[in-house]
Amino acid sequence: MAADQSGGILPIKPQRVNDVSYNRALMRDAAIALKPLLATIVRDVTWGDCDPAGIIFYPNYFRWIDSGTWNLFFTVGLTPERMRAEYPQMDMPIVSAQLEFANPAPFGARAHVHSFIEHWGSKSFRVRHEIVRADGARLGAGAETRAWVCTAPGGTMRAERIPEGLKSRFFVTA
Repeated sequence: MAADQSGGILPIKPQRVNDVSYNRALMRDAAIALKPLLATIVRDVTWGDCDPAGIIFYPNYFRWIDSGTWNLFFTVGLTPERMRAEYPQMDMPIVSAQLEFANPAPFGARAHVHSFIEHWGSKSFRVRHEIVRADGARLGAGAETRAWVCTAPGGTMRAERIPEGLKSRFFVTA
């Protein structure tokens, strides 16, 4: 919004850029008013998850963050069945994964995996995961980059644009 000479408020005319109608001031305000949806899963650390020193076996972290991503999608109503119905032949394979370790979590500890979409690209997105013990100690953090691909007959994959309607499901008002 802009002020006119009399001090009144004038609407800012939307502009068209790359076939997307938008207004920079409104987009800035919307970015301030929206934040990424955060979803959490809780995992009890069992004997098979860690060694006697409380060091979690690293594939378990990757299993937990993958579960965190799917929980994030379930939170917005996108089960695998629903995704297949809404986006036939689309898939979201992992193209990159990172993990850093911070503290041990001994047998019997409770781990919270907090997941949110950190970045939306046009054909891929990055999910951030923060893993903390119930007492607040940081266990680690990870990220997955997933591509939005169409699988053609014969198994060939081709990256596609992520629908804006899909992206918008993962934001909540601040």
